[in-house]
Amino acid sequence: MKNILLSFGMAIALTGMALATPLPVEVVFEGTYGTAVLDHPGGVAVTPYEVSINNVIQVVTCYDIQDAVEPGNNWQAYEYTLDDAIAGGMFSTGFGDATLGYKSVGWLSAQTYVGTDAEVGLQYAIWDVFGSPDVGSLTTGQLTEYNHYESILATAVGNNFTGFDFSHTTYLEPTTGAVGADGTKQPFVFAITSGGGDQTSAPEPGTMVMIGSGLLCLLSSVGFKRFSRKRS
Repeated sequence: MKNILLSFGMAIALTGMALATPLPVEVVFEGTYGTAVLDHPGGVAVTPYEVSINNVIQVVTCYDIQDAVEPGNNWQAYEYTLDDAIAGGMFSTGFGDATLGYKSVGWLSAQTYVGTDAEVGLQYAIWDVFGSPDVGSLTTGQLTEYNHYESILATAVGNNFTGFDFSHTTYLEPTTGAVGADGTKQPFVFAITSGGGDQTSAPEPGTMVMIGSGLLCLLSSVGFKRFSRKRS
């Protein structure tokens, strides 16, 4: 009887592990959200972007400057919670402290901004978490904003992100491909509620579309081309 109960318990545990594994979603890159803002003349467009996740449009924030993506590109990705991302995300190894990194990305992506300089500065602060973007081409205003977001991030890290609810933050990462590998699509972060993630400039109206467990958001899309920039 004991062996039967033990086997039953192991089956339940294995089932729980299987259920906890994120299922792939279909992602299509739509373009920038609103008017495209470039980091410098002839440069790349900074976030927020729009992607379609299982046919539902979502505003997202990019947190890797390493790879390229263009409108119409499609791929499979996992929707990670913070714990999922730390345990098995693309940046879990080789990029320092994954816990601190993912928390920093989630926290920064929830910050608002006013004006294009702040938009660029915030994006570069986000990219800086898992990479080293070249800030030499930024304008004085953009660099000032970048330093501002780096400063308030340092304060948040020192306070262990007190008061920030990471339960709403979702990390969208490709199911295949290593960081920087040819053809790897960018990872994104967003929130399914207003509690975290989903970088946007100072509250803008949107139409919510509830599907199943709560994936949402229908907002206008604008096409564009994003060029890759490699880390040195």
